[in-house]
Amino acid sequence: MAPRTARKTGSTRNKRANKRTNKRTNKRTNKRTILNNPRTATAPATTNNTSTTVAGPTIPPIASNTEEQEPGAWAEFVSTYSWGRGKKSAAFQALRAMPSRRELLVRSVPHWDAKLGPAQSMRALYNRIITMAQNVESALMQIKGELAHNRCCSCQRDNGPWSRCVIVRNHDGSPIPDMPLACANCHWNREDTRCDYDPRPHVSRAQAWNRSSHGGVGQATTVPPAAPSPVDTRASSGVISSADALLDSPARPSPESAAEWVTESIDTLQLGQQDGEALHHYRLVMEDLKRVALEVLAAREEAWKVEQDMKNAEMLEPSLLGEVSAMQEELASAETQVLEKINELLARVLAA
Repeated sequence: MAPRTARKTGSTRNKRANKRTNKRTNKRTNKRTILNNPRTATAPATTNNTSTTVAGPTIPPIASNTEEQEPGAWAEFVSTYSWGRGKKSAAFQALRAMPSRRELLVRSVPHWDAKLGPAQSMRALYNRIITMAQNVESALMQIKGELAHNRCCSCQRDNGPWSRCVIVRNHDGSPIPDMPLACANCHWNREDTRCDYDPRPHVSRAQAWNRSSHGGVGQATTVPPAAPSPVDTRASSGVISSADALLDSPARPSPESAAEWVTESIDTLQLGQQDGEALHHYRLVMEDLKRVALEVLAAREEAWKVEQDMKNAEMLEPSLLGEVSAMQEELASAETQVLEKINELLARVLAA
């Protein structure tokens, strides 16, 4: 066995120690590392009454409430903070220029309490917003948009982080170019097509992410043109526009149902020459009719899902069959109620 070499000199030991130190200190870092590093990130507050600083920005306390509040600290923070993601999009720029209407409030429901918890809410919400451009736009939409007349089905199921169903539209209700068609909650995490206010067929999150790589999801520039105004104001014809764009979709079934009946009824209505007041009245009535038609579409989509479940009944547990049958009965009742509402609205149009 060869004898051991002489002990290393002090100079050699110091060089090796310095080399090991340099390897430890020269690690590459990124924003996610900084946010999750307890040495560099200030610990979040234990209550919602104080702000916390996370990797630069001072994050205000977040509140959960079902009632609207005047724009506050979070509205100011989201509207003025220089977000790294999304700031190049046309929707982001347009939303930033709009006035704030309300404070940003999160849902107070168990699954969101578990995600954001009172001790982590500020930092956790901030970390979720910065993950993608659509989440930044979603927060801005919630602050800047207007309350939806009817909450979409997704918001009724407590999907999305925000407490209210908010959409962004022109004063006449028409879509804004480059702006998401879905509500703020459904635009969160690129789930636009699950929203009742987005007329496109529903796609899975994986499909939405794949589609977003080719230009984005849920924005007016990436979908077929929106349905025309319900009333054609050209004096030459004065004919109510068809609702085909709303009622026809390749991903939904087309049985003999209230939706087709609505289409045929609208196509047969003629306005002729009317004064401005009557034309405005027709416009309001047809806006109501369009909204009801969208509700029919939502009910039809749910019925289609139930039908698919029934076809796969052999794969379902016996205990679920009764629930599926009960759901079908409820949808049939809902469609009957919608049909009655459509009859009432068409009667208003013909009587005006």
